[in-house]
Amino acid sequence: MERVTITTEDGVTIVGLHAAGRRGGPTALLLHMMPATKESWSAFVEHLIGEGFLLSASAIITTAAVKLGATFVRVALQHGSLTTQALSQILIQDYVSSNQPATYPGTNLKSSLDGKGLSIVTAQTDPDPGADFEVSVAAHTRLLIHAIDLTYTASAVAATRKIALILEDGANIMIIASHPTTVTASQTVGLQFSTFQPANELTNRELCALSGPILLLGSQTLIIATTNIQVADQLSAITTFTSTFLEV
Repeated sequence: MERVTITTEDGVTIVGLHAAGRRGGPTALLLHMMPATKESWSAFVEHLIGEGFLLSASAIITTAAVKLGATFVRVALQHGSLTTQALSQILIQDYVSSNQPATYPGTNLKSSLDGKGLSIVTAQTDPDPGADFEVSVAAHTRLLIHAIDLTYTASAVAATRKIALILEDGANIMIIASHPTTVTASQTVGLQFSTFQPANELTNRELCALSGPILLLGSQTLIIATTNIQVADQLSAITTFTSTFLEV
């Protein structure tokens, strides 16, 4: 630190210490009371210069293929070493994409469960003949299921098939919806469970309207279950319309 002398308009001489920070940075004026001296601020001055000042930050995805909802970003100030982290302030917390960055200041802090999530339409692999179909969720994610399309092809065995959506967590089973359409021997029927109405007019499928999206957590499985399913019955052309949220 450099010793400086300032003479006031009324002739009083003031002696102080000047410590240079980074070029263009803010200025801090530190005054002391008796019996302290100008040297009393020395340790704090070193801390102040070492801390620096963060004016802005931004987060954006540079890969165009990454859609909004796929990448969640948290930017924070950290004190201490990498092994002993202490976050003093979160600056950015939001989903980002190549078209929608998050900035500090300017972006509200959001939970990873806020917003619309990552919207995906998925053509699923057909199950084996005589088998039901299951939808599971990856670890550390939540899934909102908006609609499921499928085609049910019944074998020639005489039986009345009823299709339902069942939520299972390993200990409990809950019936979410039972489709009003029945499938009989040798029939091929297009079916849909959907929050999008009137979806059957657009897809030429028999509709079971859902009152809202189905929330699927990491410990749960959604099953398209059929009463009286036969060994040669086939579920095919299964398409799911979902939104995925990261659990952060």
